[in-house]
Amino acid sequence: RHLGTVGSPTGEAPIRPPRTTRASWSVAASLALALVLAGCADDPEAPEDPDPPDVDEQDSAAPQDGEGTEPAAVEPLSGDPTTADREEEGEPGRLAVTDVEVAQHDGFDRVVFHIEGEGTPGWFLRYEDEAISDPSDEPLDVAGGAFLRVAIRNVALPPDLPEALEERVWDAERVTTPDDAGVIREVVGDGIFAGQHGFVLGIDRMRPYLVERVEEGDGEYRVVLDVVDEEPDPDALAGDPTTAPREQAGEPDTQFVHDVRVGGHDGFDRVVVEHSGAATVGWRTAYSDDSRAREALGVEEPGEVVLEITIRDITPPDELDEQLQTWDEGPIDGPAGGVIEGVDTAIAGTDHVIVVGMSQELPYLVEYVDDPPGTLILDIFHP
Repeated sequence: RHLGTVGSPTGEAPIRPPRTTRASWSVAASLALALVLAGCADDPEAPEDPDPPDVDEQDSAAPQDGEGTEPAAVEPLSGDPTTADREEEGEPGRLAVTDVEVAQHDGFDRVVFHIEGEGTPGWFLRYEDEAISDPSDEPLDVAGGAFLRVAIRNVALPPDLPEALEERVWDAERVTTPDDAGVIREVVGDGIFAGQHGFVLGIDRMRPYLVERVEEGDGEYRVVLDVVDEEPDPDALAGDPTTAPREQAGEPDTQFVHDVRVGGHDGFDRVVVEHSGAATVGWRTAYSDDSRAREALGVEEPGEVVLEITIRDITPPDELDEQLQTWDEGPIDGPAGGVIEGVDTAIAGTDHVIVVGMSQELPYLVEYVDDPPGTLILDIFHP
């Protein structure tokens, strides 16, 4: 089952004992840091070894403009955050994760995986129902209400690495955040297996994320992962709203709805439906007056008037691979102060039907974004 409901890049909110990693290696001895101190010859009362200035360890990379100035704000990665699986092959080689950092910023939490060696790091990211070790299938002790698996690809076991790099492989058990600050609770290591260094992020609830690779040069990389907390209020879709049905043909293939979110905004309510698959789905939106939701689908209608969103050409859940999860977390209450009273969902054959309940028919606009993951956005305008 898909875990819970989440916020989105458009602002919608939806409806064990500790273990060590399977392999551990020693970390290189800490390098000594030389402090260059300014002379104090003109002031014989001054101490010979003054304390160094405070440094924000969570964001040491932020530029310091001078004494008394605030560090520059850290900007999130660009792009559209998502809860869908993300995958990047990279280039095979002999890489190693040498450090893992977690920091909280305004509107997002960031995890940085420092990587060195030969090749180019890739990744595989997926939300999972439980924190389970791969490949042992043993439970992992990870704090949080949602679990994002991160596999950094093209890494090598320490014995296959150059000696200097072998001693620097990250082998800590976990990185935690202080006092449950931010949305990421902790990052737990899951060892190295089949060319991948595994991690599980414990997050307060399922949230959309962005990922990006940064090349530092000389075989050094950072894989940066931003888990989004708050988004700016979106603009409404452009066009002429109507109550008339709308539809679009699709291309049948293996695909499924993996997330449904609902949000209230200034002048409109928004429903976001995300699907995964290799082709464009067909869809239809229409107000229904034949009680199809209740009689044919077994869904209790969530309002006096029902607007049905039908995602066509899906793969029935019992025909999907085990790791693929169809969204089935209804019903969802409508947003406070909005026009949507509730949302529920059901699957009929190759149709995934989302029913949106309201007190009256209201004009709406629909937009489909065919950029994996495929996303259908529906804005219902307030009277």
